[in-house]
Amino acid sequence: MVEQLRIARAERERYEQAAAPYAAKGYTVLSSHPGWHHATYISLGEVRTAADELVTDTLVAETDPSHWAVLLEDTITYTNTATGESVDEYDIDWDTEGNPNATPDDGLLHADAVTQVIEWEPNYFVASP
Repeated sequence: MVEQLRIARAERERYEQAAAPYAAKGYTVLSSHPGWHHATYISLGEVRTAADELVTDTLVAETDPSHWAVLLEDTITYTNTATGESVDEYDIDWDTEGNPNATPDDGLLHADAVTQVIEWEPNYFVASP
């Protein structure tokens, strides 16, 4: 129970650190998904520009942050431990994990040669449409 509380607190702190720059810019930072038919926050997938194009993250970044809300979702990515380069999870031979003597299949990296990284992916919503 105590360990679960520590983990939850650490996750909350990581989220708050990731969210701080968005809040500082003026975005409303959401702590949970507002739902698909929320009256105040509308997902970008449901919004179009005046030219009937989908709204992109680039467009959001070019406009006033006070018009937007952001929900950060954690995603797992992988990097090559030796080089720091990003690695696609399909380029990792997971059968080698925990076995330093295992040889990865051709074209794949040894699972112990990659580092799992948790990143925060922003998902934008129109705020107060």
